[in-house]
Amino acid sequence: MAGVDSVVVDRPQVTELLHQKARDRATTLRWNANILILVSINFITVVILTLQGANSVIVAPVAVFGLLLVWVVSWLQAQRMEKRFFRQEMQSYTELASSEQHNNGETAAASRVAEIPLTQREREILEQMAMGKVNKEIASSLGISAMTVKNHISHILEKLEVNDRTSAVLLAIRRRWINLDET
Repeated sequence: MAGVDSVVVDRPQVTELLHQKARDRATTLRWNANILILVSINFITVVILTLQGANSVIVAPVAVFGLLLVWVVSWLQAQRMEKRFFRQEMQSYTELASSEQHNNGETAAASRVAEIPLTQREREILEQMAMGKVNKEIASSLGISAMTVKNHISHILEKLEVNDRTSAVLLAIRRRWINLDET
């Protein structure tokens, strides 16, 4: 990731973090398989009803209800997974950053960058991200739209030259732009 301090890979914390990310991906894949099963069941039900001669007044609502159910269940699960994974990653990254700082003997003054390249609103959003909030929660707490939050996050990632939210928060923590104890 461009712009983020590199971490030595032979550390046990990094290995554990990589294992956790692999477990998270496996969970996502299992969930995707469950959604595929729901879609298949819906499809099979519609086919059976059609072959049994059920009229379209029955088949169409069953198909629509099945697809709606799949969409709602997958959306809710995605929201839960995003929150959980983000909080886990933030905790892992924070622990890693603090242990690396402790090991290197850095002082707050040495790790602080003179100027933060973000606007005040972008900093507020970054702090909310550090608390594990998703875009909708950030928007609600700041009184702005979710699309505005999304735009600010894009600007944050671009300015910090990172690829994801976790890297942005980690970089801000390491450079002491935000303090998790205060958030």
